[in-house]
Amino acid sequence: MKFSPDCARDITLAVEALEPNEILTVPKLAEMYPDYSEDVLNYHCLKLYEAGMITGAAVPVTRCLLPQVARITSLTYQGHQLLEDIRTDTTWKKAKDIASELGVQSIHALAGIAASVVKAKILKHFNP
Repeated sequence: MKFSPDCARDITLAVEALEPNEILTVPKLAEMYPDYSEDVLNYHCLKLYEAGMITGAAVPVTRCLLPQVARITSLTYQGHQLLEDIRTDTTWKKAKDIASELGVQSIHALAGIAASVVKAKILKHFNP
């Protein structure tokens, strides 16, 4: 399956909106984002979980090749940092454009690019 940075961003936005002690499930994400199938959402949740961006639980399920995300409980500190760097549409678009130009789509590459885009904006603010 191909990784979709937009799907990952949508998931992190949904996780951030959780109230304390609230959990998020893949079926709930599918209700929130009907353009993505549950399989696509589960895959992206697994990748965010593996990358240390979200916390929760993934469990093996009979007849499924991939573990299924049973619940998502929160963003990690690293997940919050990523989301802050990609929150605005302008920064997100710029980061995706640079990633596309470079031919990279990984979570960590996008996080690094987004952080660099934010840093460039900060430097431009102080050095007009």
